[in-house]
Amino acid sequence: MLSAVVWAGLLCFTAFAEEVNVLALTGGDVKVIKRGNNVGALCEKGMALVPGDWVRTGPGSTCTLGFGPGGKNRVTVEENSLTIVKPDGYCKMQLLNGGLYTVLENVAGGEVFRVTTPSVITEAMSSGWAVRDNGSYTNVVCFDNEVFVCGLNQDGTAKEKQFWVKEGFQRKTVQFEDPGEEEKVPEEIMAWFRTQVLSHYLDKSLTEENVPVPAVQDTANAPAEEKAEEKKDKPRNYSAGGNTIMVDGEEVDLIEYIYRKRLQKGFE
Repeated sequence: MLSAVVWAGLLCFTAFAEEVNVLALTGGDVKVIKRGNNVGALCEKGMALVPGDWVRTGPGSTCTLGFGPGGKNRVTVEENSLTIVKPDGYCKMQLLNGGLYTVLENVAGGEVFRVTTPSVITEAMSSGWAVRDNGSYTNVVCFDNEVFVCGLNQDGTAKEKQFWVKEGFQRKTVQFEDPGEEEKVPEEIMAWFRTQVLSHYLDKSLTEENVPVPAVQDTANAPAEEKAEEKKDKPRNYSAGGNTIMVDGEEVDLIEYIYRKRLQKGFE
């Protein structure tokens, strides 16, 4: 019979176990291999995952996972990737091959969001970053704030030297070596990530009231029925080029403004 202390510990673990859910899918080739099984099943939106579940994405297919209440910490598994979900208090994801990119909005104080690959351990508290592994090396790209990364020894333990990757930079780590020098991330890659953040996350968190209207938009003199039709279930296209807004009398880029607003406030 289990003691009262053990039972209390089990109940505490159950109560605070981190939930992981499938938030979005693209393409039709995403499989989940449930813990203890050998056969993959078709991944579905809303599916709950547990520690030890595997996720595999095929060509042209991606899978976005939400960690914690509301899924505010999100990991998108890129195409042709294989990962293990491990929300076990140490690492959240183990990337075996392929790539993923992560957006953190709600990491509890004193905790970190940690990802492991065959070459590195990488972690952050509040950041957006991408990890890609090809079997020989891992590249860690930081899109905002900063990310910690260190190499691994052949026995899987972390190397002593610790490195940081600043916003707009990347580090490549060859297996069993220390991370290389920081390299500047091409602007087109940074712009791509901003677009991903806007299209997948910000439209769900920001309302018409706290996002200025693009300066090019003018419907003041339109008939009432046209105004109503304009607002009815019409998604905003943040990725369209050339949109600007007026902020404190200054014309600024719409995508850059909303992206920075995310960094300042996060999700409500």
